[in-house]
Amino acid sequence: MLNLSKISTPVLQSVFSFSSVTTRGVSVVNIWHRRSFFNSACGQKFCKVDFHNSVRKVPGVTASRLYSNYHSLASSTPGMKTLFKESESSDLAAGITALCSGGVIAVPTDTIYGLAASAQNEAAVQKIYDIKRRIESKPLAICVGNIDQVYKWCEVTIDHTLLKALLPGPVTLVFKRKEALNPMLNPNTSLVGIRIPNYPFLQRLCNELDQPLALTSANISSCLSPVCIQEFEELWPHLSVVYDGGTLGENVTQRLGSTVVDLSTPGQFVILRNGSAYSPTKEILLQHNLTDAASRSS
Repeated sequence: MLNLSKISTPVLQSVFSFSSVTTRGVSVVNIWHRRSFFNSACGQKFCKVDFHNSVRKVPGVTASRLYSNYHSLASSTPGMKTLFKESESSDLAAGITALCSGGVIAVPTDTIYGLAASAQNEAAVQKIYDIKRRIESKPLAICVGNIDQVYKWCEVTIDHTLLKALLPGPVTLVFKRKEALNPMLNPNTSLVGIRIPNYPFLQRLCNELDQPLALTSANISSCLSPVCIQEFEELWPHLSVVYDGGTLGENVTQRLGSTVVDLSTPGQFVILRNGSAYSPTKEILLQHNLTDAASRSS
């Protein structure tokens, strides 16, 4: 969490509006970020930044050293939520609380930033479609935290060794869904894509929640997939929590997202999206004697 005691008043004023009172030598600061919601009274955009309680007791506001390290600090829903550094495990609870309440959060993955909501919550899933302006006939993948969860939600057609060779990693595997999965998630198909990102923070989040997340790129549909939180800033007001993992990568393939492979038919595979791990994924599948159904059909 950002330590306000190490940020000077001039630096705060250059980026935030804030009010403070001093009681017994302790400043109590209300902070407002300048870019998140519109205040008609003064004609400016503001958004309250909530450091757990939105009001933080600060024993003197003196040094400016840390602001540059937290230049991306921002908020989400006006007057409500917080952006956290993903490395702070103590802040895991904020995401879990938001997800259990039907909120949508932004998370870093092993490829790009994603929007996540409880896959078992119909209203939360609908929020993702609304935020992204996504066609509702286009399915969402789910994200889990460990291999055992794959078996819980999907009819796995490959052996355990191959499954562990593919996951965790930048790969989405498509299987037949089990009845336990929310029937209103992708209701027009019997299949579901599932992945375990090779990103420990997100794995911990899924394991703590103990249910699948609906996961998709943090962008408006058809727009550039983001590798840093600034690239989807227009979505922040609609999100309950944003986790900042820094810039995830600079190369073009990073933005391609996960490689999507249909494994719903035993003994064969079809790569539905090349993604960022096409070559190694295909090599692993062929090494385990699966047939490339797309190549065979062509």
